Amino acid sequence: MAHEARRARGEADPAEPAAGKPRATRGRVRGRGLVVLVVEDNEDLRETLALMLQIVGHTCLLAANGEMALQIAKRTSPRSR
Repeated sequence: MAHEARRARGEADPAEPAAGKPRATRGRVRGRGLVVLVVEDNEDLRETLALMLQIVGHTCLLAANGEMALQIAKRTSPRSR
């Protein structure tokens, strides 16, 4: 109800993200859209972690071991250095 009163007065609701800013979910930033290389030999854990990262807006590259991770890293150009 307090947020309705703030809106009626034209004030910003502190629970809503400011325009152009990422939305926070339980203290974590949502929507940054990072590309994350997930390296894990346990397939179930690797898939679960990738799903969790995708839910908050990230793209995942998956590798089952270090050798695969290095091959993926060599093929994939980072956005910035």
